[in-house]
Amino acid sequence: MSDPQGGGPPIWFHAVSGAKAVKNRLHIDIHASGDRTDPIETRKRRVDAEADRLTSLGALITVVMYEEGIDHYAVGMKDPEGNEFDIN
Repeated sequence: MSDPQGGGPPIWFHAVSGAKAVKNRLHIDIHASGDRTDPIETRKRRVDAEADRLTSLGALITVVMYEEGIDHYAVGMKDPEGNEFDIN
């Protein structure tokens, strides 16, 4: 889903079949990396900058999802209330 005026970020709702021990009200993936055509190092810097910004606001980094040779980089985080979200 995207903002029709183009001012807001696209939002993607992903259904997951597995059970979760702690229930999230909503799991958000924040797309901060740019286009897939951008170099992975550039996308990593963008994701890390957003993770640093959100950490300064009280979020906690829980996992960095990256493997050498894979063209994907994401950071898992929790907001101050414990709700999980990803930046990719």
